[in-house]
Amino acid sequence: MCQAEEEYNGLECKQEKIPVPTLNRKCIKCKEGTAVLVKKRVCMFTGSCFKEYFIHKLRAMLGNNRVIFPHEKVLLAVSGGTASYSMLSQVQEVNTQFFLFICVEDSAYSPEHKLAVERLFSSLKILIAKEDMLQTLRQHLILHIARENGYSKVMMGDSCSRLAVKLLSNITLGRRAALGFSDHRYGDVVIVRPMRDYSFKEITYYSRMFNVPSVFISGLDTKTHDKASIQRLTESFVTNLQADFPSTVSTIYRNLIQSVMSPQSQTAEAASKCLLCLCALDTKAGKASAFNATLVSEQLSQIELQDPSVEAPARSAEEGQGCGSSNRLPSHQDLKTLLCYSCRLTIKDMVNTLPPYIITEAEKQQKRWEMLLRNLNE
Repeated sequence: MCQAEEEYNGLECKQEKIPVPTLNRKCIKCKEGTAVLVKKRVCMFTGSCFKEYFIHKLRAMLGNNRVIFPHEKVLLAVSGGTASYSMLSQVQEVNTQFFLFICVEDSAYSPEHKLAVERLFSSLKILIAKEDMLQTLRQHLILHIARENGYSKVMMGDSCSRLAVKLLSNITLGRRAALGFSDHRYGDVVIVRPMRDYSFKEITYYSRMFNVPSVFISGLDTKTHDKASIQRLTESFVTNLQADFPSTVSTIYRNLIQSVMSPQSQTAEAASKCLLCLCALDTKAGKASAFNATLVSEQLSQIELQDPSVEAPARSAEEGQGCGSSNRLPSHQDLKTLLCYSCRLTIKDMVNTLPPYIITEAEKQQKRWEMLLRNLNE
């Protein structure tokens, strides 16, 4: 049997290293100019050939998938990073009639809103939940802007490197989120990811060579160690592998995207989707499943002995259920039935600080379920 530190008496398998291309090599595309850029150790381009190759990738992606049609309003979500700004630069190169409108709306901002956001994130105990909630709220905001302005498509600047990290993180967190080229789970708005075939290294080369501006915005995991959260650990793991094995990112994304159920093949209605991430609910499991065992263990750990000297009306008043109470928030158990396993863990400690629009949508879905059950019983 093989052992970790077994000696092979000088018969160790020596891995052959691919020689690094030397200078003064010709471009593999035009065969004339001197290459100034090396891609995957064997592909060498001049500056103009690399730009043509980079833009052609986007055109081929949009042309092969046939998702965006002529004269259709498309919203570009630009976060300020290198990937989203590169996407914006390519769209302006391809479409000379592209109109760019930048609207900064701060009239509705108030100190109360800032305090509400701070209270929301302070109720989250771990960095994993904070990053997940921040991503969810950003997605909801982009969808709201698209619907308010009549956009049916939203182009996101997620690169292949970013999508590979997201897929691994979602699977680790227990969420089967579809992150393919087009995402139809939001109904009237389709999320399109034309940058999914670009690696982060390619985008960085393009931005550096052609002076594409970018803005660095620090995140929740900035200057944290690798084990601060699952998302941060996954990103570090994929990045370190990609440094030694250039095909790591594309292999992870290609294999994982096939294992995730496509939203177009799902026949579930809106009521059977998660309230936050809008993925299909994965909580319908049998009694002998690991998911049900986790729920039973959680319920048993939350059982508290009540003091019999405390009267029932007093306990009811403390819980906000007494006479005259104006608490309209749904209970934690009611919200759990509308969430997937991953989102349940995210809002575990923050039911009373959820945004009002989420509470309103939860009440609507609960009323739909009640009407459906009432009609079935009749």
